[in-house]
Amino acid sequence: MIIINDRPGQLCNRLWGFSFFIAFALKHNVKVYIPYFREYRSQFENLSSFPNIHFAIFKYSRTVDLPLYYCYRLAARVLRKVGSYIDLTLFGVYIDSTHWTEESWDSSLLMDKGKVIFLGSWLHPKEVAPLLEYKAEIIRLFEPRRIHKERVDSLFTKLRSRFEKIIGVHIRRRDYRSFHGGAYFFDDSVYKRYMTAMQRTNEGEHLCFFVATDEDIQAASFDGFNIARLEAPAMVEDLYGLSRCDYIFGPPSTFSMWASFVGDVPLRILKYRDENIHPDQFSPIVYQNVFRNGEHFRHGDENPLSIRHEKSFID
Repeated sequence: MIIINDRPGQLCNRLWGFSFFIAFALKHNVKVYIPYFREYRSQFENLSSFPNIHFAIFKYSRTVDLPLYYCYRLAARVLRKVGSYIDLTLFGVYIDSTHWTEESWDSSLLMDKGKVIFLGSWLHPKEVAPLLEYKAEIIRLFEPRRIHKERVDSLFTKLRSRFEKIIGVHIRRRDYRSFHGGAYFFDDSVYKRYMTAMQRTNEGEHLCFFVATDEDIQAASFDGFNIARLEAPAMVEDLYGLSRCDYIFGPPSTFSMWASFVGDVPLRILKYRDENIHPDQFSPIVYQNVFRNGEHFRHGDENPLSIRHEKSFID
């Protein structure tokens, strides 16, 4: 049994981190337990679809879910401490007491159904092939609840009746004020410049821009553009909305990458405020940070050899 024992950031970081190991478990029929998805579970329809994928200790018992969750957290801490003094592998438990979320277990160990293996999803090496093979199952597993899908589908039915293309604009501001020194914190004028470029390169077509944002925007900032937004959207609604667009652009984010992956939507990542942008530069995401056209996204200061969550440990 694999226990994914980290929570790497917000929703889409977790979707990417967890999905590689979910696909691995589906391929090799091993169990996976994912405790750190509690705050998002209510937004998804099919988390109980597969008998070997568990997001709660007891799937249908809400009354004991929270106490059991805290019991798990306590037990994991105790095991980590005990593992500093006793070799728990003698009892079939593999937990790295020193590196906690940076384990690097061999794939053959992960397939051993008689072992209990704790790992951190974000930094652990990953096998890419199962994710590609089980992409449809992953999309099904993380399908938004019907109430969320219906809100988005209703909006897009109206938009498709009026516009020839819908371009998703992912505006991310809150945590990007400080993320990478604010390099990807763009004001409205930057997004407006790229929207103008997309209008110019799609001249003659009636365009609409679906805006997904973590902060309110001023409508006046986007005068002259056809803007569509959901009223008070849940995070998963903005995510699903982007996946229904014809193109997506925005700053580097696992959020827009997941939408591109799920909807097979061409994505263009904006790293700077003054890039040239053209539809030919867009490409769907194949898996995190990797585009169908062969491009790999990296932050400017990253060493490619250190990005372990891009690596495959089985080719």
